[in-house]
Amino acid sequence: MGQLSALIGIDIGTSGLKAAAFELPKEGEADTGNASGPLAAPIAESYRSYPLYSPGAGWVEQEPEEIWQAFLGALQEITAKLVRMHCKPAGLSFSGVMHSIFIVDDRGAEQTRMLTWADTRSAPQMRRIRNDLGLALYRRTGTPMHPMSPISKILWFKENGAALRRGWRFVSIKEWIVLRLTGEWVADISTASATGMFNLEKLAWDREALSYLGLVPEQLSRPESTLEVLPLSNSGSSFLGLPSGLPLVLGATDGVLANLGAGSVVPGSAAVTIGTSAAVRTVVKRPWTDPEGRVFCYALTEDHWVIGGGLNSGGIVMRWVRDQIAVPEKERALAQGIDPYTVMIQEAASIPAGAEGLIFLPYLTGERAPIWDDAAKGVFFGLSWHHNRSHIIRAALESVAYAVNSVYQVLQTIKPIDQFVRVSGGFTRSEFWRQLLADVLDVKLEVPDVSEASCYGAAVLAAKALGYSRRLEDSVAGLGVTAVNEPQAGETAMYRKNYELFLRIYEQNKQLFHAK
Repeated sequence: MGQLSALIGIDIGTSGLKAAAFELPKEGEADTGNASGPLAAPIAESYRSYPLYSPGAGWVEQEPEEIWQAFLGALQEITAKLVRMHCKPAGLSFSGVMHSIFIVDDRGAEQTRMLTWADTRSAPQMRRIRNDLGLALYRRTGTPMHPMSPISKILWFKENGAALRRGWRFVSIKEWIVLRLTGEWVADISTASATGMFNLEKLAWDREALSYLGLVPEQLSRPESTLEVLPLSNSGSSFLGLPSGLPLVLGATDGVLANLGAGSVVPGSAAVTIGTSAAVRTVVKRPWTDPEGRVFCYALTEDHWVIGGGLNSGGIVMRWVRDQIAVPEKERALAQGIDPYTVMIQEAASIPAGAEGLIFLPYLTGERAPIWDDAAKGVFFGLSWHHNRSHIIRAALESVAYAVNSVYQVLQTIKPIDQFVRVSGGFTRSEFWRQLLADVLDVKLEVPDVSEASCYGAAVLAAKALGYSRRLEDSVAGLGVTAVNEPQAGETAMYRKNYELFLRIYEQNKQLFHAK
């Protein structure tokens, strides 16, 4: 009987870190390099959460050390489970949250907290970058002009007392963890392509962007392929209790790996993810940017490029509703020992589609795609005497779907989606929310047979890098589907009208959002 072995995918997310081990074919049962088809379901999983800090308006920070401890805890739990199953780790691969940045010294010791994608303190710096460098920077780098972008955060650091000493660097959370495990200052091209400083055609740091910031390449990590394999160092081995030299595949960002993990890597397919934030993405073969700058272009591999849009308005909107509006529902659910979101969705389902005329703009933290407006705000429109908390909950759920649709419709005009749409993220656990989204998008939605798409995508990428599969497309071609939601004609027609009103409400208020 062959030795059991597994690839471990790690997803470093906004609010927590997930790790999952996926079993490989037993030794002697598969031809290395010829195996095809999806990896099996995870045989071991672990999750650790960590906090976000908001010490000022628009500031959303994290402590890198807390994420590191979450990583160690998750990996130790996974490896302990594998030991009990007599299963050998064959490699690690990483999925990482985009747009994180902080400063470390020449030994890798953190000198600042990490600024997350949701941090908008650098809005004034981004306005100057937009005025000085314009759309030409976007066309070279594929990163839309928004304070989420590390290029504006680095400028904020430099203008707010974070003077760099010799040898100090700017890194993302994923680069920092990889440094601790391998001793190498490397950034995968997927993470680099989300910084606003990486030239997509040259696969190198953009000279004009670095010159504008007054940086040299040595102050950033060395860009490498997402398929790059590094050995676990002796110190990394001691951290994890895994063998020195174990292959570590750099991996990519969480968004592009969610597409891969959902099986949406063929032309004409798309993936929708709703977690803390949200995104709509499709895959093309070469770097591509939008003349109007509405969508991003990030690397999956040198031959797979993901275009689409990320939204602030995801599950974070429902978290706000839970904590600020649906307090009685939350307390009732906790008293019964059930998830508050379950009660909230039950309340929303008791209200007709369209929330009886109530529409919500969900821009509580500004918005990214496709409007890229950090000044956008939340608005309840059409609020009347007969509306109650259940209407507000339903309107909030619908608003997230409208926001997702605004990106989906842009993609339809530039890269038509005519194959299939796969969905992932926490929202897929709700049949009601999935159906609502299918009705708003007016498209059939498929739920892939994958519990954590980004973890799975990281493992699939590792299988390719380590020679267990030849093509990414083959690795996910047979991925199963566990649920399908077909749009309902009546609801779709009503939502189409409300969606148009949703767009008009934003346009009519845009100038007011920017008023000083």
